[in-house]
Amino acid sequence: MSYSKTTTLGSASAVNAKLNQRLATYVTAASAAGVAMLAVAPSAEAKIVYTPANQRLVIHDSVPLDINGDGIPDIAFAWRDLGSGNFI
Repeated sequence: MSYSKTTTLGSASAVNAKLNQRLATYVTAASAAGVAMLAVAPSAEAKIVYTPANQRLVIHDSVPLDINGDGIPDIAFAWRDLGSGNFI
């Protein structure tokens, strides 16, 4: 199999000019699409919701925590006594 070193598109400067034109067209189209996406994107709003609480943890008891506010506890904190820690 042999390859020819000649190009069928014309001279190198003609190829570069066509490539530059296509790249410029692509950049223009991509920029317009990006601006359009930003123009129609919905705005987002966030806020911090803080509920002050002062709960005491008692040994062998738990304090439920409702994270999403639906009235159902999602997790619970508990303090468990696992022993004195005196190991011989």
